[in-house]
Amino acid sequence: MQVKALFANNSLRNYIYLLEDTASKQAICIDPFDAQMVFDYLSLKEYQLVEIWNTHFHHDHIRGNEDLAKMTQAKIRKFEGGEKEEVFGYQMEVLFSPGHTLDHVTFLLEGEKKFFFSGDTIFQSSIGNCKNGGDVVTLYNTLQELKQRIPDDATLYIGHDYFLSNLKFCESI
Repeated sequence: MQVKALFANNSLRNYIYLLEDTASKQAICIDPFDAQMVFDYLSLKEYQLVEIWNTHFHHDHIRGNEDLAKMTQAKIRKFEGGEKEEVFGYQMEVLFSPGHTLDHVTFLLEGEKKFFFSGDTIFQSSIGNCKNGGDVVTLYNTLQELKQRIPDDATLYIGHDYFLSNLKFCESI
């Protein structure tokens, strides 16, 4: 399995992720901001999209769900946390990760490599805000739990590219 990151290049700087199984030519999409971008990429690679996953239900993460499902016949899955299954030869665990929103989940995949899809819980040099349906104390507790749970050698895949603006903010204070 390999991970493909698509950068939406919108004002919110969203990332869309595709888990690709080269053997079966199947893929899973995480947080499809732009359905057409995902569809065009999959068509070029001749991959079949089988599932759509979301880390949480803010519009910029689910915006492409319905159109992408119609274009590809992929199933939109809803996770609550605690689910475990095999995905393309990797063990996938859904971690309930509330704070940014109270329904937020993250995805940990472990196999030959380790991948952690944090959505809007963890970014480079920062964490998600709690302005739109979240809770600061809950987010703090989630971060403490994730610190213990996520392997140090897992590759982090974030929901947005806020790296430069986060560093500028840190520098300003």
